[in-house]
Amino acid sequence: MAANVLNIASCAIQMLYTNYAMFNVGRIIYGIAVGGFSVFSNQYVSEIAPQEVSGPAGSLFQVLVVCGGLIPTGFGLVPMDRSDKDLQETILTMLILTPAVISGI
Repeated sequence: MAANVLNIASCAIQMLYTNYAMFNVGRIIYGIAVGGFSVFSNQYVSEIAPQEVSGPAGSLFQVLVVCGGLIPTGFGLVPMDRSDKDLQETILTMLILTPAVISGI
């Protein structure tokens, strides 16, 4: 839950930034949240899941973390008009925020 709070805060900072320093602070907080997810989720799976499931479940989580960063980055590479730049940044940030909201529910 603490990592979800950090993730939501970082996405809010990235959506409402007024200068690049503030945006970079949001990215740093997001990195800390993803690091927390990587540690806490694998530890939870290794302690709770049966032995035959814990290895594949931990590997699956790492694949999903990588895909979660790859998909918004791929969308960010699509060229858009300069007038749509704010909309594109908002959509990309919402894509990053979606897993935190879903796991928080």
